[in-house]
Amino acid sequence: MAQLRTALVTAALAVSLTACGGGNAAKDSKDSSNDGAKASGGYTPLTKATYGTELAKAMDDAETVHVTGGVTGQNIDMWMEYGDDGISMKGDMGPSEMLIVDGAFYMRQDGDAKWTAMPAEMSGPLLEAMEKQSPEAMAADYAKSLESLTYDGEKKVDGETLYSYTLDVSEDYALKQAREQAKAMGVDPSTIKADSLPDTDVVTLLDEDNRMRQVEVTAAGQKIVMKFSDWGKDVDIEAPAKSEVQSMMQ
Repeated sequence: MAQLRTALVTAALAVSLTACGGGNAAKDSKDSSNDGAKASGGYTPLTKATYGTELAKAMDDAETVHVTGGVTGQNIDMWMEYGDDGISMKGDMGPSEMLIVDGAFYMRQDGDAKWTAMPAEMSGPLLEAMEKQSPEAMAADYAKSLESLTYDGEKKVDGETLYSYTLDVSEDYALKQAREQAKAMGVDPSTIKADSLPDTDVVTLLDEDNRMRQVEVTAAGQKIVMKFSDWGKDVDIEAPAKSEVQSMMQ
């Protein structure tokens, strides 16, 4: 059960980080609208007003992305696909494989021949949260939740020039995200209170097309780094054959 809950929150965090819903940035971060700012190479920094819309457009155009990093003590390596039918995912989380497709959640351990279909009462909260993470929903979220955005300049990552931003989102939005992640873990969301949330620094790195390439979230002395690559690459995410699936009780 603990491993399942870890898988659920890992998937939830991967999705929310792709949409940059990391938490409430430290309140002493500088505030800047970036109006009129210019970067070298012709890149025009985004503003608080354009950030969500431009990221959503980049996601919508690409539809697929490769996600790697570490969440809740687990290394993850997975593909995500955004479509009209919601979000599909496949990949590895520690010693387990995960597959989310057509509104169903499957898991199997390395070496297992069959997938285990997760019951709806366990996977339902995660799948419900994922349905809310469309590019359009992301843009709407930012319109309501982003209190300030600071363009921090260029940063070289693995030889590539990326563009760094510090985000400050509202406490209400941070609380909403934390409660959704708690629900995916099987924890009563009402037990998560605003005064229990740690100050959280959120830094995003975008490429010249405003596609998310890296998210760094630092909270309570812990740092999560998620990387995003291969935007728009053809990916085949399909449900396993019935003969390859077993129920959780088998």
